[in-house]
Amino acid sequence: MAADSLPLDSLELEQFFHDVRAAAARTLDLTIEEDDAFTVVGNGADRLPTSKIDAALEESCIQVIESSGLVNSLLSEEAGRVDLSFVGEYAAILDPVDGTSNAEMRHCER
Repeated sequence: MAADSLPLDSLELEQFFHDVRAAAARTLDLTIEEDDAFTVVGNGADRLPTSKIDAALEESCIQVIESSGLVNSLLSEEAGRVDLSFVGEYAAILDPVDGTSNAEMRHCER
């Protein structure tokens, strides 16, 4: 599909990504300093361990994505496929913390 046929202009799309990133940053700032931030709280759709920080970031991003009304289907490392209630025109892939174990090691080095 040609870029000029997309229903969103570049500023709307840029705002969407900014909102998702801002939600993730706020959640990260609140969660990273908690003693149990990297504690495993379950397994993701990929059957790998999910930490508290993974789950918190995913939830905050999904809330923004769902409230945008732009996305109708989401694939996330932790939750798997998420069908959103809106009839958006886009599908999205989400992995808010790519490399949780690397993030944990860097955080512990401080």
